[in-house]
Amino acid sequence: TGGGAGGGTPSGPYAVATLTAASCDDMTGALDLLSLSTTPVIRDDVSTAPALLPTPFTFFGTSYSYASVQTNGMLQLYASSSGTSSSEYVNASIPNVDTPNGFIAPYWDDLYNPLATGALVQLKSFSTGGARVTVAWVNPLGASTQIQAKLFSTGVIEYHYCNIGTATGSSASIGVENASGTLGAAYTAGVATGMGLRFTYVP
Repeated sequence: TGGGAGGGTPSGPYAVATLTAASCDDMTGALDLLSLSTTPVIRDDVSTAPALLPTPFTFFGTSYSYASVQTNGMLQLYASSSGTSSSEYVNASIPNVDTPNGFIAPYWDDLYNPLATGALVQLKSFSTGGARVTVAWVNPLGASTQIQAKLFSTGVIEYHYCNIGTATGSSASIGVENASGTLGAAYTAGVATGMGLRFTYVP
């Protein structure tokens, strides 16, 4: 897996809390953002272009309407479709002014395994259990693995580690970072299957 350690400490207006357990959404009927049938197709170190979100999302106190996703366990937010997406696989400490910035990273690391069967990145909107958009990385670490990022209409962000196999997350960068890379909140204790994390904006 990828480069730098997941270092950094909370230094911005997000409080980080562990959840009692992961609560993974059923992604049946979800939109495939990256698959063997999308443009671009899913492969190692690839990112989508910025696309319009189903609903705007407030991040670090600013509303964003566009997002891109990449195979390496992160998504980026943008004010417009002209943003530049990153497919960087070498994860860095959070916060870090070097690009990429403006991201939500449930598990930023060099994830994609070309031999993984059915690898996908998907998106689905939910109206029950808290209005939200869920992005799921399916089979990024081998068969039956899945990591989800939930973006709630309240601005809360949750990461759910449905199944990450034998990985511990100790080499991954996990957290959030603002558009300039000057503020962020990182979780550095490592994660495991069945865990959940919540990032709550506290201005």
